[in-house]
Amino acid sequence: MAAATTEQALAAMIKAAVAPVQFKWGWAPLESANLEPTLPLVVLVRTVALAAPYADMCEAGKDIKADTTVAIHCWARTYEVARALAAVVRTAANDAHGWALQAESDQYDGAFRAWLITSDWLSTGLALR
Repeated sequence: MAAATTEQALAAMIKAAVAPVQFKWGWAPLESANLEPTLPLVVLVRTVALAAPYADMCEAGKDIKADTTVAIHCWARTYEVARALAAVVRTAANDAHGWALQAESDQYDGAFRAWLITSDWLSTGLALR
């Protein structure tokens, strides 16, 4: 069985798939921005890395594995563009080995005046890096 695509490799696959749309891995680049980011925008963030099912105190120092969930946020001014961008992301993430779609939600952010399509992806037993 092939190893799951790493989170970093998944981010690279999504970035390549959505180009030339702006892509960020994590929120940090946006936290210090004085202006709203330009749209459309795709952001991938890890939301959970649950290592408890793989924990073994007798094997300290070994590679840590975890059930890892990432959220991929697709932002756009119109619903149609946000949905189209989410479809591109879904196709790219489906091509990544070991990742499975868990949920997808559509929301309108009135303060930001933009649509947000968020998909949650799970990889079990992923080596943490």
